[in-house]
Amino acid sequence: MPYKKIVKMAENIQELKEKIRNLERELSNFQTSASGINANPGDIPELEGIDIAGCVLPLNGLVGGDHILYADFKKRYHLDTLIDQTRAKTKKSKLEALKNKAGVLLSDVSGHDITDAALSGRLHDAFFMGVLYELEMYGEVTSRLFEKLNTRFHNSSTLPSNFRKYMTMIYGEITDEGTFRFISAAHPNPVIFSSEFDRIGELDEDNLNGSYPLGVFPSGESTGETQRGNPVKVKGNYFVNQIKLESPGDIILLHSDGLSDHNKKGDLYFPNGLEDTLRETKHLPAEEIVDAIGRRVIEFADPADDISYIVIKKV
Repeated sequence: MPYKKIVKMAENIQELKEKIRNLERELSNFQTSASGINANPGDIPELEGIDIAGCVLPLNGLVGGDHILYADFKKRYHLDTLIDQTRAKTKKSKLEALKNKAGVLLSDVSGHDITDAALSGRLHDAFFMGVLYELEMYGEVTSRLFEKLNTRFHNSSTLPSNFRKYMTMIYGEITDEGTFRFISAAHPNPVIFSSEFDRIGELDEDNLNGSYPLGVFPSGESTGETQRGNPVKVKGNYFVNQIKLESPGDIILLHSDGLSDHNKKGDLYFPNGLEDTLRETKHLPAEEIVDAIGRRVIEFADPADDISYIVIKKV
């Protein structure tokens, strides 16, 4: 081979290596930035009689498509200040009630790559701004928030519809008495574990209402109901569901499908393995229950998806 060709090939290889290093640096920077939106123990709401903890186990790296958010109304939204500024009696009463509630959210983007965390980052900012708007306007978080988020993610997608990313999501508020009211956008239903009966209870799923994932169809409130001259399907409304922790030691567990689908050669960890773990750890604080589930999941099999879950325990 002529010497000049060898030199040119060497230069091309060196240039390619430099591009790869730059891409690796950018990916590392993105990963570090995205991990900054992860919930930490300081974000967990403090609520008398209720213990909360959660965990995300990303399939790739530090971040992925699953995301957990906590809404501590007293701290994050300066609830006392909002109440003082509110004149409407009904709204003031609703804001007062938030002193005995905490909000939790779990979302799952359709994908588990590191770059899918970008969509979680958009949800992170939009959710907290949306909650503040809801509190200022209505004194509480309503299903309108889901409608606004759905519209935002549907309208902001520039990809063809058959490649559009979407996410499932569940948001709920737990009271200090153990009542959990939640809205689901095609997310797996909560699990409720009875400490008295030492087992996972059966929910009346026929009476639990969900809707489509965020971003798939426009909300009914959206304008411009046609696309390229064709009618566009409008998703149904979001509905509020309710379950309750009856006794001390009872647990509500929110989870992504990464947990319910976790298997070893077709043998599922969920729900029997999860039930065993909850039975053995029900006396522990929520954070230790979360850690135990994580260990058991990893011991059971290598994950094939992001896995996330939140433990809400009545104490």
